[in-house]
Amino acid sequence: MIHIDPREPDRTAVPSSRNAQNRGLYQARKAFRAQQIAYFHTWLVSEVDRASPMFLDMCMAWRVDAEHVLRQFRPPLDWTGPDRKRRPRSWRPLPLHRARNRSADGDRMSPMLVDGSVEVRAWLGRGFLASGGGALKLWVPDAMPEIVQSSSIDRPLCDIIDHPLFRARHYPILASQVLGTGTLILASAPPVEYRVPWAT
Repeated sequence: MIHIDPREPDRTAVPSSRNAQNRGLYQARKAFRAQQIAYFHTWLVSEVDRASPMFLDMCMAWRVDAEHVLRQFRPPLDWTGPDRKRRPRSWRPLPLHRARNRSADGDRMSPMLVDGSVEVRAWLGRGFLASGGGALKLWVPDAMPEIVQSSSIDRPLCDIIDHPLFRARHYPILASQVLGTGTLILASAPPVEYRVPWAT
């Protein structure tokens, strides 16, 4: 009599040699990625020479360690070294995994590297802020009254928008425009000299 085992063979089983091969490949990729990130962070020492003052103000106000934030920058997986042809000149950032950090009250910031300067995009309550080109662009969801808008030029941003971040530094307003139900404000914020914390 021929005995037939009704149990199906385990088709998910992987030979031990294949498991060992997969583990070895995983470890090799992990080691390569670690070396790639370390080289990238070394490159940042020579690449970064400026930072938006708003990035520094946010780190201080939110008690966020700037080094911890910048250490979260990651190069793309295919990054093999600095390529000046890919260096961003405007709002097109390097393809990094941008750090996202929240303040205690829920505001968020997303730093990025733009032409050697650490810039920032931030969500402040219902408003949105972006730094770059020596300026801050702030959108607030409320339309600014015309009388306030006409008298806002050269006034500190904190005189118009009540937020703790704008009280730390003088950000003179350059222009403002009502867009739909909100207002777009442009304020001066020249970048300051800055080196990544691990440069020394």
